[in-house]
Amino acid sequence: MDLRTRAQNFLDLPIPRGVDYGPDSAADMFIRNYTEAGDFDDELVEMGERAIVELDEALDEGPTAEVQEYFIECKSIVSEILAELGVD
Repeated sequence: MDLRTRAQNFLDLPIPRGVDYGPDSAADMFIRNYTEAGDFDDELVEMGERAIVELDEALDEGPTAEVQEYFIECKSIVSEILAELGVD
C-alpha cells in the first residue's frame, strides 16, 4: 500500500477513546494536506516536525495499547511524509 493510501486509511479510522486528538491537531492537518496533494511550505513542514514531538510526548504518558498503536501509526506516517519531503 502506498503512503498516500495508508495516510488516508489512518484519517478514516475512528479516534480511540481517551485520545485528545482531532481534526485540528498538527498531525491531522499535516497528514490531511498530504492526502489532498497540497503544497508543503515551511510552516507546514514545521507543523509536521512539531507533530512528531507531540506524538512522542503522548506516547511517554503511557497510553492504553489501543491508543499507543494509534499514535505509533500516526507518528510513522508523519515521519514517512517528512522523509519523502527530504526533511531529516
